[in-house]
Amino acid sequence: MQPDCIRSLLAALALVAAAASAACATQDGRAPPAEAAATLHAHGHEPSWTLTLGSKLRFDSGRLHIEGPAQPLAVRDGVQRHAAALRDRAIAVDVDVATVKETCLDRASGRAYPLRVEVFIDGRRYRGCGSDSAALLSGDE
Repeated sequence: MQPDCIRSLLAALALVAAAASAACATQDGRAPPAEAAATLHAHGHEPSWTLTLGSKLRFDSGRLHIEGPAQPLAVRDGVQRHAAALRDRAIAVDVDVATVKETCLDRASGRAYPLRVEVFIDGRRYRGCGSDSAALLSGDE
């Protein structure tokens, strides 16, 4: 075989392998790590709290500090259920995160965000606003 034909064949095989790899990685419904979902940034007031859901789940509200894996245990009716733990102790807590794509007005700053966010932690509800990194990059915020 001539060198140009070999290069063409190798390029074609690389494309087929990449497509097959992507198809296999998403068969279970989860995006492969290289195509990780955008990072969600949310916050609220009364009490003041922040949530970051990217490579990890992080929730802070002054006295409550929680960390856990970003991959939810389950998703039901658009609500993601996460298993997490108090950062200072090994006490397990359930963290449910619900996002609705609608304009949310942060009354403290007057700023509008593209997502309404509710976080439920062991029965307590935290309401606030949020955006994801994809919205920030596309200018949708």
